[in-house]
Amino acid sequence: PIFCSRTGSSNDRHERTVWEIRSEEGSFASPVLRISSEADLTSITIRHDQLHGGKQYHWRCTHIDSRGRASLPSKETAFQKLE
Repeated sequence: PIFCSRTGSSNDRHERTVWEIRSEEGSFASPVLRISSEADLTSITIRHDQLHGGKQYHWRCTHIDSRGRASLPSKETAFQKLE
């Protein structure tokens, strides 16, 4: 699973989280995965077949509040999917 803690000063309810994963050579403008979820607010599990083994990836998340306002994206974190 990938975990993301809520940051920011908004008192509005945390409505959904946008999860993004990019390849090492890619960018978040065109991520490998972009998932918007109302259920997976602080962690998400990615299916094994969604990423290629042996490759380096970077993830980040953005929280969306009940007024539709987005937080700043989290600091991106690198990980490698094992074969």
